[in-house]
Amino acid sequence: MIKQHPPSVVGPFDLISTYDPSLAWPEPPTRETGETDGDYKARLERDFNPKRDEFARQLLTARETGNFGPVLKDGNPPTRFRVRQMPPSMWVQWDRVVAKLSPLERAALAIRCVLLGAEGWTPGFAVGRSVEHLDLDGHPSGLGQVAPFDVIASFYVAATGEDADELIKDLGAQILNRRGSSSGN
Repeated sequence: MIKQHPPSVVGPFDLISTYDPSLAWPEPPTRETGETDGDYKARLERDFNPKRDEFARQLLTARETGNFGPVLKDGNPPTRFRVRQMPPSMWVQWDRVVAKLSPLERAALAIRCVLLGAEGWTPGFAVGRSVEHLDLDGHPSGLGQVAPFDVIASFYVAATGEDADELIKDLGAQILNRRGSSSGN
């Protein structure tokens, strides 16, 4: 039997950040006058959290299928980061190369490994010419060609400080979660 993979597994696909303002995340209710902390927390648990959790499931489905329409606000296009699957040759080297990197640095490197372009990002943004990835000692790391570091710098132009860090970690996690159970998958 031939196993058919979703389009995002076999070719380039789009990532949309969990923090993108175009996503139709449910809004938490406002606190009512005189409502105690415990009552408000109970109301969040009862009324809001199930809606948030259902939206998170819908977002996961959208990421798997590439159909983001059901999770977007009307008339507000998202920023789409066009990426490719990380090739098996990179996955083979990945664990060794990132062993001494922080989670933020790993996420940034994952983005540099797969980013092809972005739609709705900073004006004039382009990925630029690929460069050989070097390890901390300045030697070729074995990952091969990656996007230049300027790609990551653009996140700090579009957002600031912790917001940029969270965006990088979010996109990096989406990329790394596609690895599957073994190298190259």
